Amino acid sequence: MIHVSEALRLNDVIASTRLVLTGSETQSHWVFEESLIDADHCVAVCHETSTNRSTSCAKTNQPFSEVSTDELLKVQPISQSAGLVDWTNFDAKSYSAR
Repeated sequence: MIHVSEALRLNDVIASTRLVLTGSETQSHWVFEESLIDADHCVAVCHETSTNRSTSCAKTNQPFSEVSTDELLKVQPISQSAGLVDWTNFDAKSYSAR
């Protein structure tokens, strides 16, 4: 279950949302960073905490921003091409409606 304690705001990153598993066991090692980009779109990122949390958007008060594919690939180039085996494995996964 996701526990939301404050409303999303435009260009303001919140990190107060918590993940609670069976019973009342809060998963405090997971951080959700969320924000409204505009009136119709939101963004959310979830990551495990580490000893260095200074890069968190919520900690630095730096809002999310749009990044192009070219900008992403400058930081992390594609390491291999997907092939037929990759597609077959992906396509074989079962999905359940919730």
